[in-house]
Amino acid sequence: MFRAYWISAFAWFACAVSTGASCHAALVFTFDYSGNTPGVGFLDPVTGAARQNALSTAGTLFSNLFSSHFSNSAALTFSVTSTYDNTASTLASAGSNSVSAPGTYGGAEVVRNKVIFGNDLNGSTADGIVDVNWGYNWELDPNTLAVAPGIGESYDFYAAAFHEFTHALGFGSLISGTPGHDGNGSGAQGSSTPGSWAKWDQFLADASNSSLVNGATFEVNQTAFANAQTNGGFFTGANAVAAYGGRVPLFVDPDVSHLDESTFATPTSATNFMMKPQRDYGPQEARVWSGLEVGILRDLGYTAVPEPSSAMFVLLVLAGMSFSRFKRNHATA
Repeated sequence: MFRAYWISAFAWFACAVSTGASCHAALVFTFDYSGNTPGVGFLDPVTGAARQNALSTAGTLFSNLFSSHFSNSAALTFSVTSTYDNTASTLASAGSNSVSAPGTYGGAEVVRNKVIFGNDLNGSTADGIVDVNWGYNWELDPNTLAVAPGIGESYDFYAAAFHEFTHALGFGSLISGTPGHDGNGSGAQGSSTPGSWAKWDQFLADASNSSLVNGATFEVNQTAFANAQTNGGFFTGANAVAAYGGRVPLFVDPDVSHLDESTFATPTSATNFMMKPQRDYGPQEARVWSGLEVGILRDLGYTAVPEPSSAMFVLLVLAGMSFSRFKRNHATA
């Protein structure tokens, strides 16, 4: 009984002071490939199995990344499709499905609501979507570096997948200059009724700190949106501002869903940024979030894994000492 108590105590304290990755289920991904054309893409008879395995592995690795920072958990289903176009500027895309929730910030986002609140807003319909452009060369082995520009150049499949999964968590706007992207079908620059906005949109402002969405009418502030397209937009969430040291510059072209290219594309230190707008050939693309990106996700509502307190460390040490003492006594008996 004594041994069982101390072993249990040691395990509990070790879990409590860890990053949390082994203490909860985090995100469990299911990928539905039925939307692919038979015989191509993820269903290609030669390469399809490797592609599916890579996406499943990416889901597992992303779950590990998520659980190292956040304590939320959910089972998520994504509908997966394929594209073939080596002239397109889009390598891959992913996002949350949405429902109509006029006059809200975040009320429409299926993935975010499921992960944070456990609410399934659209029932048996997939929670999100994924599309991969197989017109480009991808490195599908998570342990092999993608090749920099030159002969055999390739993109890091996992860095790109993590970027897109992060968008699905809500890292991105439902405001767009393109009609049909503001949650009510009219387009952000022609909205006449309250929109169903992303939680992200609650924190968007122009250079003069005017919000891009009117918090009273839930319509786009057309003046602020136009100003952001000309003079830059910013993310103003408290955790992100604290991590960055000020309002966070965003890329506006025409949507407002990435970190600013000129500010964050080229690392000035050891920090790389997953959520910049452009991807490059080679191994340098980030597979981990910067502190800034973690701060943004906290502002979107995800629950940070608690930092271990000094008291918890003391308890862990005591538990470990008692466990070790019992083992020594037992060994000499």
